[in-house]
Amino acid sequence: MATYSATDFLDKTIWITDTVPVYKFATKEGDTKPTPFKFLQRGDSFIVKDFLGKVSPWAGYPNYIDNYWLLDTGGVISFKDITGKYDTKAILDQGVKSDKEKATTTTKAEELIKKYLPYILGTVLVAVVAKAYISKKS
Repeated sequence: MATYSATDFLDKTIWITDTVPVYKFATKEGDTKPTPFKFLQRGDSFIVKDFLGKVSPWAGYPNYIDNYWLLDTGGVISFKDITGKYDTKAILDQGVKSDKEKATTTTKAEELIKKYLPYILGTVLVAVVAKAYISKKS
């Protein structure tokens, strides 16, 4: 199964494919998980506005059990509760790439550099050698 970074989901719409509990607050390690105050059902959606968790940009929250995605409605969804329960194709259609895809994706600039750098270096080398040869002849 592909893995994704939580930051890639920011401002993306998540479409639910199964029942997902929504909590009023996230729990820290050692805390008892609260009772959900509502459930999202198949076809419901939400926009990820921020998250808390071990990979959270919020340095003050390093000990969360897993990633909790904040909703527009003020509730939070546990990453573990949503795993496998959202439309992956809809996420990919919004431009989200898996961690593996990001590691192997090269930019257009990188492709051009790989393709033309040997020719550029060769031309520079020929020019330096030619200049040295012409200077020596003079």
